[in-house]
Amino acid sequence: MDYYALGENLIKQARKKGAHEAEIFISEKLKNTIKVHHEEVESVKSSREKGLGIRIFIDKKLGFGYSSDFSDPHLSSLLDKIINLAQEIDSDPGNILPENLPSDNNFDIFDNELSQIPLEEKINKLKEAEKLGYNDKRIINTEFALYDEVEESNFLINSRGICKSYRATEAGMVFIMIASDGSVSETGMDFTLNRFYKKLDPYTAVSNASREAIMLLGGRKIKSQKLTAVFSPNAGSEFVSIIASALSAEACQKGRSFLKNCSGKQIANSKVNIIDDGTLKGGLLTVPMDGEGVPTQRNILIQNGILKKYLYNTYTANKEGISSTGNGFRSSYKSTPAIIPSNFYLEQGNIKEHEMIKKIDKGIYIKHTMNVGGINPITGEYSVGINGIWIENGELTYPVREVTIASTLPDMLNNIIEVADNILFIPVGYTSICGSPGFQISEITLGGI
Repeated sequence: MDYYALGENLIKQARKKGAHEAEIFISEKLKNTIKVHHEEVESVKSSREKGLGIRIFIDKKLGFGYSSDFSDPHLSSLLDKIINLAQEIDSDPGNILPENLPSDNNFDIFDNELSQIPLEEKINKLKEAEKLGYNDKRIINTEFALYDEVEESNFLINSRGICKSYRATEAGMVFIMIASDGSVSETGMDFTLNRFYKKLDPYTAVSNASREAIMLLGGRKIKSQKLTAVFSPNAGSEFVSIIASALSAEACQKGRSFLKNCSGKQIANSKVNIIDDGTLKGGLLTVPMDGEGVPTQRNILIQNGILKKYLYNTYTANKEGISSTGNGFRSSYKSTPAIIPSNFYLEQGNIKEHEMIKKIDKGIYIKHTMNVGGINPITGEYSVGINGIWIENGELTYPVREVTIASTLPDMLNNIIEVADNILFIPVGYTSICGSPGFQISEITLGGI
């Protein structure tokens, strides 16, 4: 089917029915998932999703609807319903479609070989990797060994002349391994994720997962105290994802961010540089346009600790009379564009993580954080459970357990005194990719016994 022709035809119909502006977003997505356990296939699932979302604007009133039925009678009826809905909604000055700006389509984000690789080869690779995870007798089980791949095509056509599309692929393997010392058990997790299947490294990922599980065995309880903390790239990425939500223009406009009204202010240590880059080479969310057809771009949000910019979609940008940052993404064709980070990351520094740790007399190395409702992006309060390793005399010594850390997000940003050179990007939720190197926070409150 010619989706460009379909979109243009729907826009003509919408205008005839009374729409002032119209936008058609069409998406096709194929997903395959494989799970194995002890080298046996647990499940193989394949799903295909196709649908379109329509936004109609009448006197800056917005109506939205979606469908997976592309038949002419159904789409004509859907247009009528959306137009009737738009006429019942209050007018909002932010409801204006973006202008047609050129996008760079020279991104290497589609693996032509992915669909040609036999399913059996993918299953065998996952089995081989899982088997490697049992190289130490303390590894007793696999909680999770999964392969996942996605092939998607997105089209955006609107009444302002935007007529764009792109195709992208993604493949990944995730491993969660369980270790036991005979009395307690611990889990370790790692993954490999890339646009291209042949660039996956599941053997390193499963080895890291097993090593982490073993490393956490024999955890000790420690006393409550204030001390310095080193966030691993994994824990750092989890922290950075919280900052991403606080830098949403929508959150700030609604008073739901501790960073509201902070533009131009020093809100972090001068070593902190945070960037959102939808054009990042090799980035897992690098695409030529967002879900509104706005070209993606490199946005420097915090530079040398100074807040320079927030993340905008077209609606929130219109409210302030500025341009979108290209962050109006959609979770699917069933949703309208929301502010979603692309490749969002804390820029890495120059020091090696082990050199950073060597300088610490006493501290905690945080492997992962576990948010159990203790993070408030509005007030900036921060309290999470962690698993990690005790640092003493510049060395990682023993694992700790039943520990929490507490601070405030503003204090944490200002107390980042070292940033390592080992950046890692991880998926956050279903739509975002956040990256961080290891970094050191000068003081944090640790809750133990």
